[in-house]
Amino acid sequence: MDGLLAIRWFASESWLIQRLLAFDYVPIVLHDRHLFFRYSYCPQGRGIAQFAKSVEWFLRGKESHMHRREWLTCFSMLTAVGFAGCRGYQYGHVIKPGAENLVGSHEAGAEVFDPLVDEAVAKFLARQQVSPEDCIIGPDGFPAKKTICFIGIENKSAEDIGDYKDKLYNQIDSKILESQSFTPISRRMVDAALHETRMRPDALMLPDNMQLFTAVLQRSGAPVDYFLYATLTSGTTKRNSSTQRDYELTLELTNVHTGEYDKLSSEVRKGYHKSAMGKIWNYNPLKR
Repeated sequence: MDGLLAIRWFASESWLIQRLLAFDYVPIVLHDRHLFFRYSYCPQGRGIAQFAKSVEWFLRGKESHMHRREWLTCFSMLTAVGFAGCRGYQYGHVIKPGAENLVGSHEAGAEVFDPLVDEAVAKFLARQQVSPEDCIIGPDGFPAKKTICFIGIENKSAEDIGDYKDKLYNQIDSKILESQSFTPISRRMVDAALHETRMRPDALMLPDNMQLFTAVLQRSGAPVDYFLYATLTSGTTKRNSSTQRDYELTLELTNVHTGEYDKLSSEVRKGYHKSAMGKIWNYNPLKR
């Protein structure tokens, strides 16, 4: 939205016009000793108008203390707003690899979920390593990898994780694929099988549902050996104006052939405080 700025023209005000042109104010027309300028609607517009009016008073000889003070005040406001920028603008920057994550002030973010996934998947892969004597040799003469079907992530925490739910799924799935210990099934195939069977993920543990679901995947060329579930939970402890929340990511692995069940988890604790001194006051090692 644009506006107009009218300046009373005086012969001695050429420096003022040059000052306005320095702010990219485009002159429109000179009419009746008034020079009109076009400006964008932002705090600089109001600041320029007051600034120009005060300069006009100053140049016309009204050099009272009030006008000089208003002139200085408007000029300072104009300078400050110029550095601050217009309201409604947002700025961003690219975070370099290896830089620390931003710590959320009200809920969990990358500073919580990234360590949870790294620790949980590392424990999972370390426990599921198969000894050479237990390996099944495939038709090509090499050890056959077990096929794992990652069903999804269930959020039972006190927070809405929003878009992080899909990000956590991709992180876990990618790390399992990179380990080359299992052969993951594509998420698109898993979602298509759930849609075809019209089943909820938590209903697959029933024998009949499990058999039907695995038959659909096998018909699509993806036989299943394991089901993998991920669950995010949290526990909250409050002390006056401070809150501690313990986040736990649990991975549950089920063998669809034998029904054997394995489970492991990782945990990250985080404190929330109303003041900057809350961390020192509640987590002081000298305080018992």
